[in-house]
Amino acid sequence: MSRPQAAQASLAATLFVVFVACSFAICAVLARLAYDAGSNAITVVSVRTLAACAWLMIAMTILRVPMGLPPPLRGRALGLGVLLAANMMGMYTAIQLMPPPLAVLTFYLYPFFTTLVEAWTGRERLDRRKIIALVVAFAGLAIMLTTGSLAPTPMGVLAATLGALAFTAVLVLTGRLFPAGDSRPRTVHMTASAGVLLAAIGLATDTFAAPTTPLGWVGLAGVCISFPIAIIGLFVAVGMVGPSRTSIVMNTEPVAVTVFSALILDQVLAGTQIVGGALVVGAILALQWPIRRPA
Repeated sequence: MSRPQAAQASLAATLFVVFVACSFAICAVLARLAYDAGSNAITVVSVRTLAACAWLMIAMTILRVPMGLPPPLRGRALGLGVLLAANMMGMYTAIQLMPPPLAVLTFYLYPFFTTLVEAWTGRERLDRRKIIALVVAFAGLAIMLTTGSLAPTPMGVLAATLGALAFTAVLVLTGRLFPAGDSRPRTVHMTASAGVLLAAIGLATDTFAAPTTPLGWVGLAGVCISFPIAIIGLFVAVGMVGPSRTSIVMNTEPVAVTVFSALILDQVLAGTQIVGGALVVGAILALQWPIRRPA
């Protein structure tokens, strides 16, 4: 492949990852449409998670990817599904309680929580670059949550933070409990476990609430379509450009949520909130960007 062709292929792969990030972002906005029509987080997350599990199983069957796991790994994956359920409920409860851009940007504290846990356990070194990124991110979040007309709620911030902590636990434990290799089989098990648990909670508490307007049903159906596309696309993206580059480009998700919220929900961040959000995203990029050291 010539250099221009390689550059075009690299650009196409990067744009595909941006598409995946936008697919995740539109889920948050569509969920809010369902909420505004009388639905709630347990309903949206349960249906979305079970739909994603079904789509993943269909895709893996078509691709002839084995879904089985050895008994020890199967038990670990099913157990991590509990944390995955907590992660999704935290984030989508926050979206129900406050504007999606504020909820998603608060949830995006998870890379910093992960860095702190890895440093505390001795697996990573907390160098000056990471410390500066942490300070900038929390400063940006403080600016975003304390200025502008789109106001957060204390419970919304708490839910997003708990969701970020749960996702941090998923990331940290996945790296310790599973060997390197294809992540799709364990993702199916984790998603199935999370979906069944969430559905059981909804049924036991009798808190399921369907949307009451056509637009609300569009939102719920859209979540069930866009989220599986995002999950499957994420696997494809990792195979195309690698996990490190994928994680960096995926940081466009909060930006996409902000744009979609303005276009669909008419929720526009103030200038100071945009600055705060830019500080958070910039700090995440600085935290994740690979540093090349001389040999």
